[in-house]
Amino acid sequence: MDNLFYILFIILGFTLPFASCIVINKKFKTISLEYLFYSYILFLICFIVFAKIFYIILEFDINSLNLFITTDNIVNKLKFILSGYSFIGGYIGGIFSIFIFSKITKNNFKNLLVIYLPSLILIYIILKIGCFIKGCCGSYIEIPIQLIESVANLVVYIYILSNLKRFDKNKIIAISFIGFGICRFILSFVRVYFNLFSFLFVQMFCLVLIIIGTNFLKLGKNSKI
Repeated sequence: MDNLFYILFIILGFTLPFASCIVINKKFKTISLEYLFYSYILFLICFIVFAKIFYIILEFDINSLNLFITTDNIVNKLKFILSGYSFIGGYIGGIFSIFIFSKITKNNFKNLLVIYLPSLILIYIILKIGCFIKGCCGSYIEIPIQLIESVANLVVYIYILSNLKRFDKNKIIAISFIGFGICRFILSFVRVYFNLFSFLFVQMFCLVLIIIGTNFLKLGKNSKI
């Protein structure tokens, strides 16, 4: 039963954020609904592919690869394919897909970032609930770190959406980067990682997000935060 709920939250994590994209796009009127759908398909593909690649780079167990290559058991092969993904990798892949789509359609990259960055936070919120159900991505101490991460990012997400009419594009981008970066940076100190390199990579990535977000914040209008 837990596996069914876990799969359900994975599905929700990749479908509900599209509604978030629609809401934000409606406010800024960046692209047509048809183009938004196409961009979201590309976004999901890049998110999943990059998430798997970065997991292999950061946390991969060579024994799992050997088992995948040598075994004839389809169940073991599916376990390898369906498990082991890095959200940070997916985050990078998602932004990469936005950049590619902006070049293909000649849309402003920043305009597309505004649509997708809050939705990336929503994906994280939902997937972390799935992780809690499955029991992965846990903590060194006896706390439901997955749910804490979800709640912390939910605060950031709600704050952004509740101020869509008041914030300009630079401020939405800034808060999306800074909010996710700070939440992940702080809570990573109690999360379990397979190795030190994986932990340090995540921390450095979060610091980069915070720095980039701070620069966007300086470009924003003088509305109150």
